Amino acid sequence: MWQFSQKGMGKLLALALAVSLIFGSGAFLQPSSAGAEPVSVVPGMVEVDNVALSNNNRDVTISFKTSLSDSTYLDKDLLEGIEIKRTGEGHYNWLSSQGNYEFDEGKLILHLNNPLSGNTNLIRIANDYLADPSGNPLSLSSANPIVVSALELDEFYIVSNVVSDGGHTITLNLSQPAVLRDSVDLKNSITTSDGPLASEDTAELSASGEQVIIHLDEPLPWSTGVYVNSSVLQSPHGPVGSLSTYVNLRPVGERRSLDVFAEQDRDLYVLEIDSAGIYNNLADLDALKAAITVYKDSVVFDGDFEIVTMFSSYDGGYFKLKFASELPMGYYRLSFPANSLKNVSGIGTTRELITWSGYVGTGPQYQGAEVSQNSSGQTVASLVFDRPIDTWYTEENNPGALKRSITYSLKVGEDWIPHNLGAEDSVVFEDNKLVVTFGKKLNGTFLKIKVDSRTIVDPWNLITIDEAIETAALAIESKGSPTYGGAEFDNNNHDVIFKFDEPVQAAPNVDLHRAFTYAANDNALAALDSDATVSFEDNKVILHFPNALIENHYKFSIAAGTLADLSGNVLEEEITVTELKPADLDLAHPEIAKLEASSDLELGKSIIYITFNETIVDNTVVNGVSHLKDYIEVSTDGGNTFSGIGANEWVRLEGNYIVFSYRAGVDSDYRVKVKANAVKDLFGNVATKDLTAIGEAKGNNYLQGNIYTDAETVLTTFSDSQWGSNVYRVLIKKGNEATRPLSEDKYEVVNNTVVIKQGVFSEGERYSIQVYSYGYENRNTDGSHDAISHHETYYMTDPSVLSSSGGIIVTANVIANPNARSNFETVVFQLMKDNQPVANTAVYTYLYAGKVSAYFNVSNPSDYTVKAFVLDDYSGAVDNVGLNLATVVSEEEFDILYLNSRR
Repeated sequence: MWQFSQKGMGKLLALALAVSLIFGSGAFLQPSSAGAEPVSVVPGMVEVDNVALSNNNRDVTISFKTSLSDSTYLDKDLLEGIEIKRTGEGHYNWLSSQGNYEFDEGKLILHLNNPLSGNTNLIRIANDYLADPSGNPLSLSSANPIVVSALELDEFYIVSNVVSDGGHTITLNLSQPAVLRDSVDLKNSITTSDGPLASEDTAELSASGEQVIIHLDEPLPWSTGVYVNSSVLQSPHGPVGSLSTYVNLRPVGERRSLDVFAEQDRDLYVLEIDSAGIYNNLADLDALKAAITVYKDSVVFDGDFEIVTMFSSYDGGYFKLKFASELPMGYYRLSFPANSLKNVSGIGTTRELITWSGYVGTGPQYQGAEVSQNSSGQTVASLVFDRPIDTWYTEENNPGALKRSITYSLKVGEDWIPHNLGAEDSVVFEDNKLVVTFGKKLNGTFLKIKVDSRTIVDPWNLITIDEAIETAALAIESKGSPTYGGAEFDNNNHDVIFKFDEPVQAAPNVDLHRAFTYAANDNALAALDSDATVSFEDNKVILHFPNALIENHYKFSIAAGTLADLSGNVLEEEITVTELKPADLDLAHPEIAKLEASSDLELGKSIIYITFNETIVDNTVVNGVSHLKDYIEVSTDGGNTFSGIGANEWVRLEGNYIVFSYRAGVDSDYRVKVKANAVKDLFGNVATKDLTAIGEAKGNNYLQGNIYTDAETVLTTFSDSQWGSNVYRVLIKKGNEATRPLSEDKYEVVNNTVVIKQGVFSEGERYSIQVYSYGYENRNTDGSHDAISHHETYYMTDPSVLSSSGGIIVTANVIANPNARSNFETVVFQLMKDNQPVANTAVYTYLYAGKVSAYFNVSNPSDYTVKAFVLDDYSGAVDNVGLNLATVVSEEEFDILYLNSRR
């Protein structure tokens, strides 16, 4: 059994929230230095046994002399308990900003987004962030960081970027030299988050091959991603797809001041949330420390501090100042001289930066609580504080966390019963109050509410309440017995509903059949018939009669002492209802209100929705089996002919609609017929006639298919049978060039498929295609796409064969090229004997990445081998499987492709 954890960094204020939450508990081990005394650690030790690197220096496996488990037992996130200082870096960064981890057989494995390099990679783990299998906290036996040496790799990626010449030049520094492939235009292989480069822009590879240099006619926007299609470059171990980097032209603090907030009385955090990143631009952290001026209440503060953590990413950045002693209460600001900080693209600050003020002091003070009832009869509890309050938790960054942090206990009799907040309960912050509204009136005499630590914050000064808050026992207000609110007929006059102001129940020791009496017209009241029933639903009492009540009017009586609320308060007055007339009956059968369809070629079908004007019931069930599929027909010729939907389709009935699949697909207008006696409403009214409706198809009518350089390009689309015969023009647009028509000898139309001949498209270029057909809207590709080799559509490993006396089980890992258009494909395993194909097994699947398996039943497995193919069109022939869309890669290459696809 292994455990897995992953966490991403949020943006803007969410980063500030994450920082405040992360540093709530656990003390990081301090880095050791020459001559320093070792830092003592707490009892409960574990000793490192071995450290190993794998996966191109991206995975670090730490073995211990005792088995470990995840720190979730300790209510701690190990992503925030591990820090890594890479070779050449001046500070530690959390694991949460650069990867994730898992436990496997007691070993801790760190999965890093980027590989380690050099001989001085340091890893430290906070005290009590590890646990033994019983959940007891553990700390490393040594206070010194774990040292990891990494062999040099020749991985190909963008190391950094530099902006110069006022934003007109961007230099991308590569991890290793590269050369440009023949007959490719580097500029056309570079895009930004806003699209291709402008026609006036240029791009070149430096003479050393270690830089891509982009010359812009107009500078980029303040911040953007830059992507280079790496297939245009030749370099060992180069990844498939795009190299990417994040470029920022806005200096730190250019648009808004840096934020400062306090934590744990001795720490100040400097936060930059304007997407520029924050980096030290001086010689080292000591130089940056000397350059910083700290102000308290607008006066220079001379407290001694160290810069202990510095973190940067395209989302922003921050660093922490830890002071030698507790900071006195007040407002703090920091000043940074010009050129002391820089952003992710190396642009330094051009002026002095002064931060906003950050407050150091006590958090909000709890004052007390009160309980009341609102007009709906719900119990409301309000916790009062000495100032306005809020919470770090939002439904966007942590769904449900606020409710999970609040619990309550009810006193029922002599017992206190604990509860969690439910979906029907709500929590809001109103100025200086935390208000909990329960979904109903609570059944108890006293209430206590507990709020977990670090839930409530002073939103103005960003100070969190670090301890849990629990109210005293609060008396639950009782407004007395339930109040009657009227009666009405329902359910086609089978039910009489009595309404109250709160949920009710039967009082103790009451015979409901004797307590309820009724009479028709002016007859005397009589007890309920034996087949009548009484039930309770929220604030309603439902009196149900098997046969509908049909007289002119009725009177009802509920004896005093029959009903009580959920707290046991008995209604001591008799309830009398007179002159209650049955409602008009609903005798109409269901009708179709709307018909709509959604079509998508990648799904290979249309999904059709039939919406009715009321809730419907399946009327075709025989012996527990529905035959609804046999009652649905579709017409695509204007209603002249209807046909069934086929045995392989699925049909679902839910509420007031029927939804079903239709693999033939619908385009433009179509009709659907629900045959007579297929459905009925909740009152048993059967639709005894055929119900027919006209729908307009709405779907994905893009041209689907990959653009190939070394094979025919096959483009398909959803349409009726006449679309292909009316095609008269095909347009091609290459990159930023003008659109041009394709000569008729370069393509042909087969049924509804446009086949563009080999040789039209060039490798490394991007194309968009548009097809005109008389009487139809133009069909085009969904944007522009790279032209690729047909072998590059998918990548797969050599099939792995497991033989047994019963046959052969074969598996292969398959992943789609992220630059390709992935449709339904067929993975074919071909059984070979003496290098001759003898049998095929095909797996038809919509596939992005995964493991595909097949089984061959043969008596002598050792006599056979297996090949694997990925096909767009499979005829079933054993000796000619068709055009193979996959390139075989090693297991290691597959793993790298898969990991790159997850970034």
